Amino acid sequence: MKYCFILFSALVGLLAAGFSVDAQKKKKEAAQKPAGDESAYYKIQSLPIPEGEVLEGGAIEILPGNRIAFGTRRGEIWIIDNAFTDDPKNAKFSRFAHGMHEILGLAYKDEWLYVTQRCDVTRIKDSKGKGRADTFEVVTDGWEINGDYHEYAFGSKFDKEGNLWVVLCLTGSFTSDARYPRASSATASRSDVTIARRKSPNVMSTGGQ
Repeated sequence: MKYCFILFSALVGLLAAGFSVDAQKKKKEAAQKPAGDESAYYKIQSLPIPEGEVLEGGAIEILPGNRIAFGTRRGEIWIIDNAFTDDPKNAKFSRFAHGMHEILGLAYKDEWLYVTQRCDVTRIKDSKGKGRADTFEVVTDGWEINGDYHEYAFGSKFDKEGNLWVVLCLTGSFTSDARYPRASSATASRSDVTIARRKSPNVMSTGGQ
């Protein structure tokens, strides 16, 4: 019994030493990477995009089944299957929608993909199961646009009350009003909260509470 205990203790010691050496090795490898190298902290993989396509990303959303919806400045939405595969070559891109306008927000809820584009918030879905969006419904378009190059609409994810928030870029001056429209997924209604002196916001988020 005594020898069994000694053998068990030795095995535990070897395992602990092994884990310690492995941890020190990983820590050393991370320290050797240049400052600002995200791969020291996050797993980074480059997914090969379809040949001949130009994807200028503006929004991203994770869908059920570990798929990714990817919105572009050119007004397209691509679905990426097998996006989390260990081998990037297994990732599959398919165009889900096109003909939209500078997509800068995607949020998924109740089988609908809510798209914030320059002119409105539209929700879309594939109702026929063919892998393409075939239903488009405008949820809100109350802010209007005039063609100024600096007009952008950035969409949030859904908050805990089921609302989407949209932050708008100003176009005239620093003293213009920036409106923050709210789009409700439950009622497809909207309301405005006006906050002055917001010129070039790029993102909107909610606090931890």
